[in-house]
Amino acid sequence: MKVLLIFPNYLESFHIISASFYPPLGLAMIAAVLKDQGHAVTVVDATAERMNIKRLMKHVKSIKPDLIGITANISYANKANVTGRMIKQRFNEIPVIFGGPYPTTRFERLLRDGAGDFIVLGEGERTVVDLVDALESNTHPSTVEGIAFLDDGEIITTPARERCVDLDALPYPAWELFPKHRKYFWNPKGRRYYPVMTSRGCPYGCINCTKAIHGYKIRYRSVENVIGEMQYLHDHFGADEAIIIDDGFNHDINHAECICDAIADLDFKMHLRFTNGLRADKITPRLAWKLKNAGAYDIVLGIESGNQQVVNKMGKNLDLDMVRKSVMILKKVGITTSGFFMVGIPGETVSTMIDTKQMIRELQLDRALISRVIPFPGTKLHDIVKRDGRVADDFERRTIFYSHKEPAFELNGLPSELIELAFQDYYRTAYLNPRRMFQYLKTIRWKNLRVHLNFAITTLFNLFKHKTGKKPHELREKVLEKLKSPGNKHS
Repeated sequence: MKVLLIFPNYLESFHIISASFYPPLGLAMIAAVLKDQGHAVTVVDATAERMNIKRLMKHVKSIKPDLIGITANISYANKANVTGRMIKQRFNEIPVIFGGPYPTTRFERLLRDGAGDFIVLGEGERTVVDLVDALESNTHPSTVEGIAFLDDGEIITTPARERCVDLDALPYPAWELFPKHRKYFWNPKGRRYYPVMTSRGCPYGCINCTKAIHGYKIRYRSVENVIGEMQYLHDHFGADEAIIIDDGFNHDINHAECICDAIADLDFKMHLRFTNGLRADKITPRLAWKLKNAGAYDIVLGIESGNQQVVNKMGKNLDLDMVRKSVMILKKVGITTSGFFMVGIPGETVSTMIDTKQMIRELQLDRALISRVIPFPGTKLHDIVKRDGRVADDFERRTIFYSHKEPAFELNGLPSELIELAFQDYYRTAYLNPRRMFQYLKTIRWKNLRVHLNFAITTLFNLFKHKTGKKPHELREKVLEKLKSPGNKHS
């Protein structure tokens, strides 16, 4: 079959650079398995190509696919929904399949909205092959495990498919189908870079994460298979940098060290960047040295809060004293170190937010990556907020690329205005600091100047623009009013 795979255009507002950071790994894996089965596959990354819906419709018409696949997660869920609906209105005879984290958790909405005909639930490589085969042979889709679809107005979900255990059996991503690197923006040390995943799954129970796709059980690729992909990326695409996007790369320290040793032994240089957040309680001096020796130059740690009780309540199971030690270890070997921090975790108070502010100041990270907590569908956090709080009416529509223009919810004792005040305060603490600015300037690679300008503008926007339309003193007054209101547990 002639299959068209689409990464929707999630862009809304102007930036100096408006594009994806790097090509989407999940879609590249789906393209690879379909190619292996003999299907003619075309990929459109509408974000990287700056392709609006009108141009996309013309592209679909020119390709004349037998089948269309669309990937989606919560960061661009609304755009994906709109894209699917527009395609179905214009090309209703072409079956549309959705896959990814958002469709897995919100398949009812996509089907009821008429955005797609079939939803792949969970990991999609084997499921999509079976589904395409069924459609090609006119076999009823109910024979395919792990999908949802409408049948005479009723939503049908077939039995769940077991997750892939043998990750080595999967093909390497089909990057040859994606746009050239100039279409993406990043701040690489190397010349050409690709995302690589060496494991799937995460055993921890953070309330802000969903395990709908890869689950709790962690599964590893063999060291040989990972190194084979590195060699493949280098030989076929000239890659000299890999962005490791595992949820648990260093959960097994020995496995992580073996991968580092094997990368270091390659006969070419491969720079490494870890953007998804390594476990800060599993950074040993030996692992840090091996990471550095393998080419790691930029690592993000998942910290989230500076208050131990808040970290415990969110299910992260992380000792903050280990965070402090890990930052020192990574800095000692010369690796740029960043940290994820969130504002608005259930159970937070003014006091716990001050603890986080103090930790941001104490750690002196090269970058503090701060975000307002978003209750993504499929997470325990979403269930908590739906049960005990209030979610913004336009929550999903206004969530763009893992950010929200203002707090997405509030709970009793945690007003949205308090979340916004803390967000702005964290940013001021992190970036209105001469030493921090100097540290950041040292990381600038002038060939990527536009990326840094984009980051600087976003940072200034977060520092000085009051998204709620209220000035800080007005926000503080509203916070006090809500905290003192009758029935508030913190009043």
